[in-house]
Amino acid sequence: GVTSDLSETVRWLRKISHDTSIAASDDTDGPVVTSSNHREVAILANKLEGDRWAHMDDSYVLDNLAEISRAGFGEPIPISAEHGDGLSDIAVLIDKLTREKRTRLGMP
Repeated sequence: GVTSDLSETVRWLRKISHDTSIAASDDTDGPVVTSSNHREVAILANKLEGDRWAHMDDSYVLDNLAEISRAGFGEPIPISAEHGDGLSDIAVLIDKLTREKRTRLGMP
């Protein structure tokens, strides 16, 4: 099930991923949004060496991955930091996000 730690982490990630800078307003209509910095959030699931866990019918790992994917940040990326599994997936994601940001900023 969803733990209180997971719920709190999801709330925090949602807050920072949609961070907005707000300036005070002189009128009574409230604050004025001056800029918005959408941040991409990628969920990494560590300690997933190999792919044996992905083929088990009653894998608690698959249940946990399904649960975190419902948080709204996309599919988690299974990795093993110690063994290097999944690190190429992270590199591809970083490259994609870097290209998108450079395009948004008008950079070559």
